[in-house]
Amino acid sequence: MPKNVVLILVILLIAALVLPGCIVQTPNKYAGTSKNVTINEKDRRQFKVLANKAWQKPGIYLVPGAKVSIRANGKWSPWPEIGMSCGAEGDSTASIAGEVAWIPLCALMARLGNSGRPFLVGPVMEFTAEETGHLFFAMNDPFNFLHNNTGALLVSVTIEYPESPASTTNDPAQ
Repeated sequence: MPKNVVLILVILLIAALVLPGCIVQTPNKYAGTSKNVTINEKDRRQFKVLANKAWQKPGIYLVPGAKVSIRANGKWSPWPEIGMSCGAEGDSTASIAGEVAWIPLCALMARLGNSGRPFLVGPVMEFTAEETGHLFFAMNDPFNFLHNNTGALLVSVTIEYPESPASTTNDPAQ
């Protein structure tokens, strides 16, 4: 047999074996009625917040009612030349202010949305979101002086999103 005929037969054989599986739909084993269901989704993220970067957006989007739990570990330095380092709690005894005056220098801080008011996170924080927006994180050091900062904190965020209307099935047949 010529090579072209063999090649065509092989292609037809493969198509006959593969295509039926793509076209034939299998029965849905989840078909049928369901009871009322409430789904509260949990989202867990872990990421580094760098000491030498201003507001960092790790891709966390909050909605009102979302319960947020944050844990931060590690050390970073706003002034490594003099050996200053701290953890997420910052240094409340520092004689200089950070980017945000009411948050300790070197502390882990966050804000919700592009123009949200910054707040102290520290090593552990829990809160319920009241607004919608992306969560941003940064070290509280004057942003004009971040270039010499070193280190990073490992931050873990767990979010429990509120029940959404789409997550509840009200089946009158039940």
